[in-house]
Amino acid sequence: MKIGLLGLPGSGKSTCFRAATGKAQQAGMGDDIAVVQVPDPRLQTVADTYESRTATPAELTFVDLTALHKGEDITGRQSRLAAVAGDADAFALVIQAFGSMDYSGGPLDPQGDLDTLLLELCLTDLDVLSGRVERINSGAIAKRDRSQYELNLLQKCVEHLEQGGLMLELELEVEAEKLLRGFGLLTARPMLVVFNVGEDDLSGAAIQSAIAYADGRGLPYLLFCAELEEEIAQLPPDEQEEFLLDFGLEQSARDRLLRAAYETLDVITFFTAADKEARAWTVRSGTNAQQAAARIHTDMGDNFVRAEVISFADLQKHGSVAECRKHGAWALQGADYPVQDGDILLIRFTH
Repeated sequence: MKIGLLGLPGSGKSTCFRAATGKAQQAGMGDDIAVVQVPDPRLQTVADTYESRTATPAELTFVDLTALHKGEDITGRQSRLAAVAGDADAFALVIQAFGSMDYSGGPLDPQGDLDTLLLELCLTDLDVLSGRVERINSGAIAKRDRSQYELNLLQKCVEHLEQGGLMLELELEVEAEKLLRGFGLLTARPMLVVFNVGEDDLSGAAIQSAIAYADGRGLPYLLFCAELEEEIAQLPPDEQEEFLLDFGLEQSARDRLLRAAYETLDVITFFTAADKEARAWTVRSGTNAQQAAARIHTDMGDNFVRAEVISFADLQKHGSVAECRKHGAWALQGADYPVQDGDILLIRFTH
């Protein structure tokens, strides 16, 4: 899964990217990508129990997207956003919340910067949907049975976006969500607000107001001192823990951002294991067994028969697959079984 970092110039977006991923990047050189392994202590337990030779963690991809500029030409913004953010599953909106002035020399305004980013995303979606409405009304798109339903839905969405609303704030029926999915709307995707704070900026009125604003819009947020976290990320692993303790931090930047990203994306982890490899997989909450099988390999999904399921809690409790079977802590599940976080799956499929 891919998370795109968006921010205005001077927000410290690229510093956040380097702190969270440990990847160096030359400032101003455009988009950069880093694949981060998601730490999960359960994976090693699974590998040890199954006597797997290797353990492969789940991964998240972070993309440091080029900065948006206030007042940027609308055509340039829309084409660039579509190009760089089109395949992101979620966005981390990095907001400057340190110092007293923004990059242009104006007063620090994290709430205003957040509103600017959200508006840029809204305008991009608005252009996509209003263009579709115009084509339907002009007859450029052939009429069909569902065209009036689509037109009514699009007009409702356009009105919502014109008022500054995000698509993820709009309650829609399942059929409407399915229809809109093909438009790739940016404001329909999960968002995490990352307030890039200074070491002494946590209690300022500006940041507190911005937090309240994000909270009021139902956007999860994370306080993140990117400059400090980048320093920590550059240390050898054995020194990082000591440094974190000195600054009263329980987790590294990477771990905190990954946890927040998981919550924002609403994803879970399941495991597969054999003598060759134990592996963690990331899927959306609510994924069924057949969809999880397809995540492993399309052939498994297409030819799915059953899934053998053991929960991690039961594996840890009983200590082996044989003991889980002995105590009835094992089940054969069909295609519609909703996979739970920590499930260990063995997929049965026709070859």
